[in-house]
Amino acid sequence: MLKKKSKDVENHEEVKVIKKQYKKMRNIILICLSIFIILFAIKFLHDFVIIHKVLKVNYADLGDNYKITFYENQLQTPRYIYYKDGITKYVLPNAPSNIVITKDGYLYVIQTEKKTYTKFENVLGNSKGVSLSYMSFGVDMDIQHILQFMILERCKVSKEEYKNQNYITLQFGMYKMWINPTTYYVEKEIFSGQVTEKVIEKNVVTEEDIKMPNLEGYTESVVSQ
Repeated sequence: MLKKKSKDVENHEEVKVIKKQYKKMRNIILICLSIFIILFAIKFLHDFVIIHKVLKVNYADLGDNYKITFYENQLQTPRYIYYKDGITKYVLPNAPSNIVITKDGYLYVIQTEKKTYTKFENVLGNSKGVSLSYMSFGVDMDIQHILQFMILERCKVSKEEYKNQNYITLQFGMYKMWINPTTYYVEKEIFSGQVTEKVIEKNVVTEEDIKMPNLEGYTESVVSQ
């Protein structure tokens, strides 16, 4: 008797309509969810490709001869980094010292006014990574590390007008950077209100630019351990 009533209820037209509407609604929800997941995956893959390329261009592929000019907080006097054939030289105008990293991995802090210098082993690691002053976040070119960085730091990739054209922007935490859509160079960075604009020039550095200052007459300053 109960089975017969159950069948009668299932065969009732209103029940059939309700079941049909439920299935339709469920299918719509599943389709919308599938579309959302696909769009999210496409956006995530798009952001990954951009971040990977930015790292590659600014960290790995600047080459063996480049000059970077840094303009910080619209100061008129910039600072420079020169790199050629394994030698890096930091020129800091109005600063008491300059820095040179030699081919054999030693870092010299040279104070010209005091005629002193301090010699370290290369504590900066790969000195060719200097282009990304705020983006040297410890992420190498390994896919897993980049994915972890994107997820943990909640990276946001978008577009914004800069220099009268649409630049790519990358934002995470207190960092924001503007990336040239043609070269993928990071040309502007902001960190905690500190604004840095950069110009990257390749194959312009001369031997004179990276020349080690003559340390004759200088006193070596030993840092206590």
